[in-house]
Amino acid sequence: MTEQSIFRPREAQRYLSISRTAYYALVAAGELPVVRLGVRSVGVRRADLDAFIERRTETREPAYTAGDTQP
Repeated sequence: MTEQSIFRPREAQRYLSISRTAYYALVAAGELPVVRLGVRSVGVRRADLDAFIERRTETREPAYTAGDTQP
């Protein structure tokens, strides 16, 4: 079975675990680019969803490392 490459709005919402309102706000803000699938139909590429997740993922330094004294 091949991986899904285009997600319809509801599928994208589930993939990102966000509400319908949040999804449409991200689309309106240009954070999620949409692909026109038809006259009244749009989708979002999986690569764009994954890129969005990467942009939103924070990387944090550990509070301390082995050998350091805790504050």
